[in-house]
Amino acid sequence: MNRQSLLSGLNVITDQHLMPRDRFVDMVEVAVRNGAKIVQLREKHTPPEDIAQLGQSLLRVTRRYGALLLINDQQ
Repeated sequence: MNRQSLLSGLNVITDQHLMPRDRFVDMVEVAVRNGAKIVQLREKHTPPEDIAQLGQSLLRVTRRYGALLLINDQQ
């Protein structure tokens, strides 16, 4: 996938304050299945071990649908 096609269209930026924790990965999967090309895991107030676990779960989803996963630092 080239840069232009990645940047056009729907991109998802996560926010656990808006997405229930128990449905977090499922909600991201719905977005990716319906055309989101980039998922940005941006959880500044989440412990690093939870970020690692979420990142692994989201990586499985994004790989399945050919989307890109970006993980922000916590600074």
